Amino acid sequence: MKKLLCVVFLLGLLFALAGCGGGDHPLVGRWELVSMEEIFEGESEVIEIDDFMAITFEFFADGTGVSENMFGDMAFTWSAERGQLTITERGDSEVVDYNISRSQLTLTFEDGDFTDIMTFRRAD
Repeated sequence: MKKLLCVVFLLGLLFALAGCGGGDHPLVGRWELVSMEEIFEGESEVIEIDDFMAITFEFFADGTGVSENMFGDMAFTWSAERGQLTITERGDSEVVDYNISRSQLTLTFEDGDFTDIMTFRRAD
């Protein structure tokens, strides 16, 4: 249950992407969650992605986007600079590390002893 709550919290953070991206920004496009790893005090656990955990993000060149998950669709805005993605939803902002390698997007959330790594693949 703790993991589910942690995932739901992370999803809330992800739904909040703010700002403006350029038309050529590598985040622009559709991304599907393919894996998730949770690390606590050096212990790593891979969380299986199933229909319940399915998440898709679509980033648009104008800095807006939409996410789809078990809770429904949610519109968002986003900005990214020097490996950091600013996440904002309903006035709340969060900054997460991101990396894009070929057709893979990795988002890393760190909070004290917890680190969550979510990996997406390009779907467009």
